[in-house]
Amino acid sequence: MEYYNLNEVLARVSYTVIGVFDIQELQERVVTLCQEIFDAEACSLFLVDEKREKLIMTAARGYSDQFLGRAAPFVRPDQVIEHPTELEEKLGVTGWIASTGRPFMSNTPDEHRNHPHWTGKYDIQQFGPEKRVHNF
Repeated sequence: MEYYNLNEVLARVSYTVIGVFDIQELQERVVTLCQEIFDAEACSLFLVDEKREKLIMTAARGYSDQFLGRAAPFVRPDQVIEHPTELEEKLGVTGWIASTGRPFMSNTPDEHRNHPHWTGKYDIQQFGPEKRVHNF
């Protein structure tokens, strides 16, 4: 498992966001920084729209940018079906993370695809054999 120096990461975050007052620019800077820190092929940021019970992708880099503006399901934690059997019950990994508040990390694309809420909706064979998938 890879570890990150918290002080270094916080210093980079502070430097990156200081003095930015435009929300879209701030979101794009945060996504770019996360992509660099985690050496990710792609990175995206979702914001919760509680009225519509959706997550909206508001910033993205890498292959994720083609999905900018798309929505993912978001439900209250008590509505999450832990082991869904039907596709309609699945939230997608991003929706599951946001709805439950629990993190998920996989070391291989297969581990990611084996998550109970993985739907394959945006799977475009984007993962290389050495890449991990970080979801927070």
